[in-house]
Amino acid sequence: MWPLLALALLAFILLVERRWQPERQLGPSLARLLPDLSPDAVTRLQVRRGRQFVHLERAGKSWKMVTPVVYPAQPVLVDNLIQALGRLTRLNPIVSTDLAPFGLEEPQAIIVVHQGRERLEVQIGNATPVGNQVYVRAVGVPGIYAVDASILDMAPSNVNEWRSKALLTSEVAQSFDRLEVRSPTRGLGFVLSYNPTNKTWRLSRPMAARADRVKVEQLLLACLQARVEQFVSDDPKTDLEPLGLQPPQLELALGQDTNDLVSVTFGNSPSNQPAMVYARRLSHSNIVLVSKELVEKLAIPFTELRDRHLFSFVPELVTQIELLGEENITIRRQTNGLWRVTEPDEFPADGMLVMELLGDLFAMQVSQFEKDIVTDFSPYGLAQPLRQVTLKTSATNETGLTNIIVAQAFFGTNGIGHVFARRHDETSVYEVTEADLMRLPFFAWQVRERKIWNFNVTNVVRVTVRQGERVHQLIRRGQTNWVFGTGSQGLLNAAGVESVVRQLGQLSAAAWAGRGAEARSRLGFNPPSMRVEIEVNEAGKLNTYTLEFGAQSRAQVPWASVQLDGQWWCFEFPWHLYRDMARDLFPVTVPAG
Repeated sequence: MWPLLALALLAFILLVERRWQPERQLGPSLARLLPDLSPDAVTRLQVRRGRQFVHLERAGKSWKMVTPVVYPAQPVLVDNLIQALGRLTRLNPIVSTDLAPFGLEEPQAIIVVHQGRERLEVQIGNATPVGNQVYVRAVGVPGIYAVDASILDMAPSNVNEWRSKALLTSEVAQSFDRLEVRSPTRGLGFVLSYNPTNKTWRLSRPMAARADRVKVEQLLLACLQARVEQFVSDDPKTDLEPLGLQPPQLELALGQDTNDLVSVTFGNSPSNQPAMVYARRLSHSNIVLVSKELVEKLAIPFTELRDRHLFSFVPELVTQIELLGEENITIRRQTNGLWRVTEPDEFPADGMLVMELLGDLFAMQVSQFEKDIVTDFSPYGLAQPLRQVTLKTSATNETGLTNIIVAQAFFGTNGIGHVFARRHDETSVYEVTEADLMRLPFFAWQVRERKIWNFNVTNVVRVTVRQGERVHQLIRRGQTNWVFGTGSQGLLNAAGVESVVRQLGQLSAAAWAGRGAEARSRLGFNPPSMRVEIEVNEAGKLNTYTLEFGAQSRAQVPWASVQLDGQWWCFEFPWHLYRDMARDLFPVTVPAG
């Protein structure tokens, strides 16, 4: 009976009595020390540590110091301190009217937060005996509390630690559209202007020219990332001449239209710090030290910032390419996204080759700036250029669909290893390397679709290899089932033949070499050339695909020829496929190649 009674009592405790008891709190209430503090509503912050007093005010999304000097403050430091004040809790209060034992009669630090007309004050005293906490009290809140000692570290005792180390403020970085470098003493200087419509930079002084977007953005990034290494002086009466600041060695200005938003002058290097230079923001009286590397980047010649790309365009927007020269070529993008040559003949263009062409044009750079503001282009062969490249895009206007030029360049006479060139929208003459120009196609056949044909090996009936009077024939009777035709013999690798014929069904040219009788004669297509005939049953009709081999290139790659659109096209045959054909398809008596 006793065990049964014990079990019944246990059940009563677990199932009934437990429900009568209120839930036990896991810890004391963690009430905030400053319950009315709203970090986003703080407008002013005052911090006193010993004899050092700092007064900061919110300036938009940032903060500025107004006492003891007027200077941008570190917004992260200020926000972190305010957030930390908001997290202080009232845990285990100490009730005492004697503040001296806690260091609160003369606090180490006093922090005053202003929210509009509301004033909240926190006093920080001595460290607790454990050492990782400090005593604090809030004016108007009863009790003394121990909080994490990091709150004291968040309120620096040195005024300079409150200052922003950024040489340029973020507000300026978001609104300027002009970057100017002046250096009368060095004879340097340039002005860069930003066009927000097309998001491009241009040089406006000492000459009007396109600017290299990447180089300009790298220079801007260096300016915006520049940091103050040391605060030297706040005295407005400091003699600037010994520091090289009167006159300055260099001046940087960021502006909007003609108004300077911020201007920084740079001077000499201190004798004991050659890697630094004196700098001074004209909106402040203080002098600082910054890395000399920034001045070296600003002191580059303006020519280094010029855009060396001969063509400026967005490849995805190009719908028509015109190449005028030995042969006038027009390549158009179709509505299905595929490219097609429409002049001088009409045939499908190879999408990969067209993309490579656009890539070559986009990457083509000026090797040398020959002359600016040219009025007579005849001496450069550009009055009647030898070659012309025009890129167009489709647009709709009142009359319907039309083509607009997005980029155009002319190429004239050759120098030693270079070619003179100019853009249609500029008067400057440039030089580009002859190698860059030679990468562009001279003939339409060079960009033809490289896919030769497309058939399935399962439909192949017979493969015949001919060279003069020699005939070697293989007949397909099923999957991987090949036999010799009448009069043919030798070693037969049926799996190898199947693989070779499957690859021939998806044959693509490695590169085009020419078309017509002249090309065949030049590339060694003379009797007895080797010919491969593949008979394919397509929808009950027997079609023959013919492939002929000529000589080999200097790289020992065979030339091949096929008939497309009623004429012979010559191309570089894939070397790996030719190797497999020589091993598994050609008769032993026929020399490979």
